[in-house]
Amino acid sequence: MGDGRLRERRDRCERAMLGAFLEEVRLVDVSEGEFARLGVRLTEEGRQELWRRLREVIEDFRDRPPPADGAAYSLFIAVHRDVTRDVTRDAAKDGTENPGPGRREAGPGPETSFEATGT
Repeated sequence: MGDGRLRERRDRCERAMLGAFLEEVRLVDVSEGEFARLGVRLTEEGRQELWRRLREVIEDFRDRPPPADGAAYSLFIAVHRDVTRDVTRDAAKDGTENPGPGRREAGPGPETSFEATGT
């Protein structure tokens, strides 16, 4: 199977996972979930490290035997390019656009924002 077909198959699988997650979340009262969002700028090496470390945690919990009295939970993690921040950052640099509401664009140092809700 060629690279193009493999990528197409992977895209369909990832879209299916995202669709399943969105459908499951619609069925749950938001107050019953725990949510976190992190915006960060990374090099390719930093992105690979982040994903490796997240996978280690996921695999650790996946491999644990389920307790008989345990409740079912789902976890969805996505690492993706934040094209809205790249566009607003580039526009802010050349003075054509304000970064926009709820966006914080930092100077030359590391840029992070963290929002967390839940219990």
